[in-house]
Amino acid sequence: MTSYLHATARQRINGIIEHFQELLPASPAWGSPHLPHLNTPVAFDDGVIIGYGYLCGKMVFAAVQDGNFMGGAIGEIHGAKLVGLLRKALLEKPTAVILLAESGGVRLQEANAGLIAVSELMRAVLAVRAAGIPVIVFNGGQHGCFGGMGIVANCADTLVMSTEARLGMSGPRVIETVHGIEEFDSRDRALVWQVSGGEHRYRSGDCQMLVEDTIAAFKAAAVQALTVTRQTVSGFSSLEAEHAMLTQRLATFPPATGDIGYADTCRAGKPEPEWGHLAAQLFPEGYDIAEENSVLSGTAQMNSATVRVMGTTNHTEIGVEIALKQAQLVLMTMRDYPERPILLLVDTTGQRLRRRDEMLGIQRYMAHLGKCIESARRNGHKIVALVYGQALSGGFVSSGMMADACYALPSSIIRVMDLSAMARIMKIPPETLAGLAQSHPVFAPGPENYQRMGGMQEIWKNNLASCLMTAFADISNEDLRMSHGAARGGRVMAQKVVDAVLFADIKR
Repeated sequence: MTSYLHATARQRINGIIEHFQELLPASPAWGSPHLPHLNTPVAFDDGVIIGYGYLCGKMVFAAVQDGNFMGGAIGEIHGAKLVGLLRKALLEKPTAVILLAESGGVRLQEANAGLIAVSELMRAVLAVRAAGIPVIVFNGGQHGCFGGMGIVANCADTLVMSTEARLGMSGPRVIETVHGIEEFDSRDRALVWQVSGGEHRYRSGDCQMLVEDTIAAFKAAAVQALTVTRQTVSGFSSLEAEHAMLTQRLATFPPATGDIGYADTCRAGKPEPEWGHLAAQLFPEGYDIAEENSVLSGTAQMNSATVRVMGTTNHTEIGVEIALKQAQLVLMTMRDYPERPILLLVDTTGQRLRRRDEMLGIQRYMAHLGKCIESARRNGHKIVALVYGQALSGGFVSSGMMADACYALPSSIIRVMDLSAMARIMKIPPETLAGLAQSHPVFAPGPENYQRMGGMQEIWKNNLASCLMTAFADISNEDLRMSHGAARGGRVMAQKVVDAVLFADIKR
């Protein structure tokens, strides 16, 4: 029988989806406009194939990421094709959407566009689920499912993995580079699969089905997944049950004593924290916000109304504990204060790079946080995010980027990765990359570039209290980031791709 692991992307999707018809076939029009600036080869399908077909006589939408092109990494067009397919599903109402995932996460050559695309993809997956259409993710490719795509995979109704597959946030080599071989030996294959392999994820409950490495086995799993009783994505009881399970998982694997990666923050003898000065400007009518272990929570008064405030400080890394705590604060607000506005204060250097966090399934905790924020939005809570410190990678995509709208202060630092580190990984001279960053917002850091690309609504410079009130008043129920990116000239292709998918003919 044909191995799923070693099959090509087209072999996989044609072997699972009957009479598959491709939408937006490969064409120079759909090649990345950004890669040529870095002298990087372009694929005319940008590493992802989308379309529709049948499964047991029922119409389904499907997409497959091609790990042979840049490891399935997500860039502007790649992400837009996936988002477009999911948005089209809301119009056409297929029986299910099936995503054959294989991705290392965000494409560094298009880092900002990729990060924004991941959050748009999360929103789109959850919107399809909320509409009653099951989303099924397959993970059995050689590159596994990491980074933002690891979070997306745990946003689905059903995740199917093979024993050979891997699922997580940060790869072993990344963790080893940062913390040394003692933290994670990337050459120890047994250890790698013990931490992120399919069998471990199945036993821990992060994937719902474990199958053999054959295309036929994945197809059979898809058929079975269509018969599974679904839970509403915005259902409070299902989120509470997931929260209880993830809490129990933490209790089973406590942090090592004295591990500085999990140390509490003590402010004794320190001056007023940065967030305290910020809160005074945002809420001149008064606030009651506390900091505990780099997590902020409390309430504030805005225009004689109460706002729920939560977030992070101290440039903290988002590990499993902080992701779970933030999710708990969102759930408490939904339960005790229906429709109360929420302000998310963002200051994070990204996901925590530790073997324990990967073992525990940090991608599942971040997906849970994202689902809680999305559920709050769907249940009438207006949510505004403000980046006042740093905002990097996974720690940002599952929190601030899931808000109705995200804003930033001029002094904030927003990026996927430091330019010097990107230059080393992409093997591009640092001075060349720095020069390109002056004119190409797609990978350059800074709030101005995220605003230009549509990921940031506005940069607040004066009268923060007035800016905040206006932000809550201007909230839209639609995700307008693509259209804003096109209008501002920073992300010109994403909306075109989505529109092309939406207007494509479906032959029933």
